[in-house]
Amino acid sequence: MKLNTSQKGSFGEDLALSYLKRHSYKLLDRNFHSKHGEIDLIMEKSGKISFFEVKSVSRETFSSKVTRETFDPADNMHEKKLKNLVLAINHYISLHNLNPDDFKLVLITVEYSKKDRKARFKLYPII
Repeated sequence: MKLNTSQKGSFGEDLALSYLKRHSYKLLDRNFHSKHGEIDLIMEKSGKISFFEVKSVSRETFSSKVTRETFDPADNMHEKKLKNLVLAINHYISLHNLNPDDFKLVLITVEYSKKDRKARFKLYPII
């Protein structure tokens, strides 16, 4: 069965969520929407709130050769997306009366191998 773009995104978010929970993060919110866009995962660990943008790609196998099929999902984090994420985060912080200086924004990439049925994760702290 072939997944559409939305289903692929949800699958990548599910994998990222599971990974983060295994690393002691607690889910506060998922797919928070504001007029500026969506925050994929909002997590807490050791009293610090982290906002995660999930970028994922699935391929037949893991490969070190970079092609159109094996591009890095982090390449999809563009300046406009980042600007809108920060605005959405500020909205969330304001809505929940949080300290605006005590959070971080992290890009988490998920690479899924269909053949191996395994995922690899990378975290890129942004703010």
